[in-house]
Amino acid sequence: MMTNANETAQIQKILTRNGVRPRQQMTVIAGILELEYVSIQQKFSGKRSWTPEQLKLIAAHFNEPLSVFITNEPANAWNAILKISDVPQRCLIQHSNALETPKFENLVAVREADGWLVIPGTKVEEGQVCYKILKIDVLPNPRVAALDDNPDITDTIATMFAWQGVDVAQFQSIQSMLEAAKSQPFEGYVLDWMLSRLETAESAIVYIREKLQSNAPITILTGELRTTEVNQSEIAKMVERFDVTVLEKPAVLELLAKSFHKQLFRFPSSAS
Repeated sequence: MMTNANETAQIQKILTRNGVRPRQQMTVIAGILELEYVSIQQKFSGKRSWTPEQLKLIAAHFNEPLSVFITNEPANAWNAILKISDVPQRCLIQHSNALETPKFENLVAVREADGWLVIPGTKVEEGQVCYKILKIDVLPNPRVAALDDNPDITDTIATMFAWQGVDVAQFQSIQSMLEAAKSQPFEGYVLDWMLSRLETAESAIVYIREKLQSNAPITILTGELRTTEVNQSEIAKMVERFDVTVLEKPAVLELLAKSFHKQLFRFPSSAS
């Protein structure tokens, strides 16, 4: 783990990245941890250390993996996917040597591409190499923002994404979505292009890419691509400038959810 000074520096980076000004940072952390302000002052000054539980609370509040407080781990890293039900979860594990009798273990790790799968010991196939898990930290689900002026659509998106282990925050206005994104960034966005006859999602996309400096995947949904309601050149500009994808309504939302799952659960290149 990091030293107290490094942990504090990492906390300050997270706060700054989430738009919390330096003068407000200790107050915000005091609220998250439900501690007295003087206690947080002592932690920031190095007189008191951070406990693992406190670091977990801070990471969870800002939707950061616990690995941000572990040296030599990239800030967005997880190295395993927990699969004990139909809904996957990202996690960070430490493992030991290979097991000879995995069926006696509640959970084991098996190698998968660039990372690991965590499965029940009883699910290990004959001859499959698996490893004993020493420690596991289950990370918060990926969060995606869904924007549409029709709440039935965002509700359906949320349902489909939940089956893929992805949480969806639903919004009917650009302003409310961006306010939420400033305080707690999302890992992806599904945006209805035509929010009204006078408003498109263009301003939201520009803000996400340029102001929030986010490279999160963005998918535009539109039902008027072949009509005069939509200026196709405007959408083309978004695709070219900001690397967004376009899906025409009525979209197969189950496929959209699986596409986001594939991106958000892809193992970081350094997973080990």
